[in-house]
Amino acid sequence: MNEAVHFDDSGRQGERKLPGRMLTRSPILELLAKEFREDYKMKRLGSDHCGWWTLMDIVNVLKIPRSHVYGQPRYGRLHGRQLQMLIQSRLVESRIFPGERGRGGDIAKVRVVYENPIAKQLVDKMA
Repeated sequence: MNEAVHFDDSGRQGERKLPGRMLTRSPILELLAKEFREDYKMKRLGSDHCGWWTLMDIVNVLKIPRSHVYGQPRYGRLHGRQLQMLIQSRLVESRIFPGERGRGGDIAKVRVVYENPIAKQLVDKMA
């Protein structure tokens, strides 16, 4: 059992014991895992080249609001909360690719972190 610390609206701290493997379903994570698996297992690409998706591709395919993946830099958030939680849990990684089409020639892409045991299990489970 893991302990999770949380704060309520009044600022009081609380703790809760959680099972060791608690993973909520995320359409972003499922899409990235599926695409990584397709690139790695089906197309036989090297793991460094597998599963990279632009943020707008994710928005367009999943038909989700842009605020789920794009953050507000003026508030210090590079990514939306749904994507940021996946990045902070080290299930997803984000990189900047220079010299590609996009604002200023730099474009952000994300993919599932295959080296993470939980992400690897999710990718391998996709059929």
